[in-house]
Amino acid sequence: MTTIADALASARKSPATANHSRVDSERLLAHVLGVTRGALYAHPERPLGDREISEFQGLLQRRGEGEPVAYLLGNAGFMDFQLAVDPCVLIPRPETELLVELALESAPEDKNGPLQVADIGTGSGAIAIALARAKPDWLIHAVDLSPQALALARRNARELGARNISFREASWCEGLADSAYDMIVANPPYVAVGDPALHPDCAFEPDMALFAGADGLSAIRQITIQVRRCLKAGGLLLLEHGHDQREPVAGLLSAAGYRNIKHYRDHAGHDRIICASQSSPAQRRPELKLRRQRRIQARTALSEPTLNEGRRFNSGNTTSPSPGLPPKSPLNEGRRFNSGNTMYGRSQMVWREGRSTKAGGSTPATRDATACADSCGKVAQRRPEVQLRQHHRLLDLEARHRVRSTKAGGSTPATLVISKNSAQPRNSGLESTLLQNDENQIRPIRQ
Repeated sequence: MTTIADALASARKSPATANHSRVDSERLLAHVLGVTRGALYAHPERPLGDREISEFQGLLQRRGEGEPVAYLLGNAGFMDFQLAVDPCVLIPRPETELLVELALESAPEDKNGPLQVADIGTGSGAIAIALARAKPDWLIHAVDLSPQALALARRNARELGARNISFREASWCEGLADSAYDMIVANPPYVAVGDPALHPDCAFEPDMALFAGADGLSAIRQITIQVRRCLKAGGLLLLEHGHDQREPVAGLLSAAGYRNIKHYRDHAGHDRIICASQSSPAQRRPELKLRRQRRIQARTALSEPTLNEGRRFNSGNTTSPSPGLPPKSPLNEGRRFNSGNTMYGRSQMVWREGRSTKAGGSTPATRDATACADSCGKVAQRRPEVQLRQHHRLLDLEARHRVRSTKAGGSTPATLVISKNSAQPRNSGLESTLLQNDENQIRPIRQ
C-alpha cells in the first residue's frame, strides 16, 4: 500500500522530476487528491488508490518533459485569486502583479465620472480582472487578438465576479475609441526570437504572447504609436518590458511624444515597468509645435494693422510718412500731425501739407482732412500690391498736375498746398479747377 509520504519520496527520486522542485510534486499530488499542500503534511499516512497513483505518475511525467505546473493544474495564482489557464494564454507572472499595483497607485482622479481603462493583450484577463476587483467603479476594456484567450478571460471574469469588464477581439488598440481612455496597461510580448536565456517552460506557452521580432520590441513599437490615438490628454500608459529593455523602450516613448517617463523595478531588482503620460497635441512633436507657433505668428501678422495704423504718436510735432508711400517720396516731406495722442487712422485728424491747414468750420480743408482720416484705415488694410498700385497712381496724378500747370502759363509746377488764409488753391481759373479736382482724388489715396 502506497501512502502520501511514499508517493512524494518516490517523486523526489524519479529522474523525470530530478530537475524540478519538491513543491511541484506536492502541488501535483494535492491536485490529484483534491486537498491542500498542508493536508499532505497533516496526513502523510493516508493510503492512495490505484487511480490516484496512476494520475500522479502521469502528471510527473509531463512535468519532467517541461510542461509548466500551471498548465498541468489548469490554474495559476495571481494577486489574491486563482485564474484558469491553458496553453492558449500566457501564465501570469509575479512581475505583472507590480504592473497592477502601479496602475492602481498612478491612476488619475475620476473627476468626470468613472475612469476608462484598457488592458490590451489581456490573455487570461489577469490584469483586467485584478483592476476590476480593486476598482468596481472603473470601466475596464479588455482586448485580445485570440478568440480562445478571450473565451477563457470571460470565464475567469464571470467566475471571479468582475462585472465591470467588456471584452473585444482586436489587435492592440484597433476598435478602441479616440481620446477615450484615462489609462492603458499592457503586458505585451517582449522576448526576442532565439533568446538563449528563455526558460524551458516557455516552450509550452503561445508564441504570439512571448516573441516580438528579432529585438523583442516590435509589439511595443506598435503599442506606443497606437495608444496615442486612444489616450486622453494627460492619460497614462503602463508597460511591462524585459529586464534589459529600459533604454530602448524609453527611447520609443520619448520619440513618440510621451512625457513624464518613469521606470520601476521588480522584486528581483530588474527594470520591469515603464510609465508615461500622454502629452497635449502641441507637445507631441517639437517640429509640430514649431509649425503651430509659426502659423499663429503669421495669422497675427496678417490681422495686425499695417502702415502705422493704430500707433500712438507721442508728440504733435512728430513727423511721420504717409501710409503706403516710400520714406523718400516727395509727398512725405513736411507732413505733420495735429494731435499727438490720437490713434492714427481712427480719428479725424487734420494733416498739414507744407503749411498749416485751416481746421476750423466746415471749410473744404476740414472736409478733405476728414475724408483722409476716414480712408486711412481702409487703405492700411489693403494688400501690399494694392498699396503699391495706389502709390504709382498718385505719382501719375502729380505728373498731370505739373503738365497742366505748365500749359496754363506757369513757370513752375503748381504748389499742392492749402493756403493759411484760403481754402482755395493758389492757381486761378480753369487750371485751379483742374488742380482742385485732382487734389480731391489724391488726398484719400495718400492715406
